[in-house]
Amino acid sequence: MSLFQSKFDIVSVDNPVALAALAQVLEVGNIGPASNLYTGSGSPNDFSGGTPLQGGVSMLPGTIVLIGPDGKAILGDAPILATYDDSHVPVLPFVTIDGNTDYSGKFVRKITVFQGGFTMVTDQFSLDTKGDGSEAGTFIPGHPVTFLGGKVIPRSGTSALRQIYGFVGPDGLNQAAGILQVIVPQGASF
Repeated sequence: MSLFQSKFDIVSVDNPVALAALAQVLEVGNIGPASNLYTGSGSPNDFSGGTPLQGGVSMLPGTIVLIGPDGKAILGDAPILATYDDSHVPVLPFVTIDGNTDYSGKFVRKITVFQGGFTMVTDQFSLDTKGDGSEAGTFIPGHPVTFLGGKVIPRSGTSALRQIYGFVGPDGLNQAAGILQVIVPQGASF
């Protein structure tokens, strides 16, 4: 599904036929992360070796993206759901599965994404639950995860009120291989 140097892979699916039907092809947006929807920067002309860049950040396989207000893919930040109002609503996250396999991503300016119903291993994760390096969490099998800056993060500490994306799989974090197993349920998580 991805380049040889990528560690991302879909390792199981709830229903292969349904998964194929849920694949979406999204154009890469030209704005920053979801937390900066209206003040972000970047250009849809930014690319790195065939991989669409958004705000200077690569949307490699395993990157979590959202649909921005212009209908294009943007790097995903899970909303904080402490209160329910217009700025704290659940979002529908997707995981990038393609756009870096060759130069087609650069040519069409699009990426292929899945919404849920699968188990994945990814190298697009971070233990940084705050986004600034000041707070580290741990990945415990069976515990929920969320996302920040397009990467899967533990749902603990500062990120405990963020929307759930999925759960750490039974294989958990393999630090030697640099991969994390995540179970992503079908449908939006809250």
